[in-house]
Amino acid sequence: MLRDKNLIPLSRQHQHALALCVRLDRAVQSGQVDAEVWQAEIQQIFEQEIAVHFEAEERELFPAAASRPELRSLVEELLDEHEALRQVFACAATRLTICAALPPDFLPTSAKKNAIYSSACRRC
Repeated sequence: MLRDKNLIPLSRQHQHALALCVRLDRAVQSGQVDAEVWQAEIQQIFEQEIAVHFEAEERELFPAAASRPELRSLVEELLDEHEALRQVFACAATRLTICAALPPDFLPTSAKKNAIYSSACRRC
C-alpha cells in the first residue's frame, strides 16, 4: 500500500535515524568510536530533526491513531518510547553514557509505527 504523501517526510526521518543507528553500531563493532564526535552529531540530529519529528507525530499522527480503539495501546507505547528516547538524548547532551538510560534490548517499534501509518492511509 502506498503511503499518503504527507507521511513521506516522517518515513524518511525514520530511515535517517535508523541509518544513524547502523553507522553507530558499525563504529562500535569496529572499535572506532570517538564519543565526543558521536555525541555531538547525535545531539545535532536530535535538535534539528528528531525532536521536530516527535512533535509532528505527537501533534498530528498519534491523536488520529488514538481515536481508533485498536491502536490506543500502540500509541501509548510509542509515546513511552519517545519519552525514553528524549531521556537518552538528554543524557547524551550532558555527555553521560548514551546507552545507560535504555535496556540493552530496547529498539523503537518502527514496525508498529508502520501499522499506524497504514491505518492513517486508509482514512485518507
